[in-house]
Amino acid sequence: MANRANDPHAPTLVSGPNLALHFGVVRQHIDQLVQKGVIERGPDGLFDQDMGRWKYLTHLRERKSSPRARFAMNQQDVKMRKGTAGCCGAGL
Repeated sequence: MANRANDPHAPTLVSGPNLALHFGVVRQHIDQLVQKGVIERGPDGLFDQDMGRWKYLTHLRERKSSPRARFAMNQQDVKMRKGTAGCCGAGL
């Protein structure tokens, strides 16, 4: 393993609690992400912070664009349009 001070491209390895802090989630959510295969724990039990962040953001983007999420966004859009039409007297 390369030393980060000597190699700026070396991975930043962090513990589960530190990764949870970095993601802004509780530690148990990190375990769930590992179980789902979203992120991976290294053989030493540590996480590559940069790779984990990239995989987690990709996971969130994919989840956001799921059919269920699109349906919810469409429903919200319809409600907003109805609210606008009711308040202004004219539809969009």
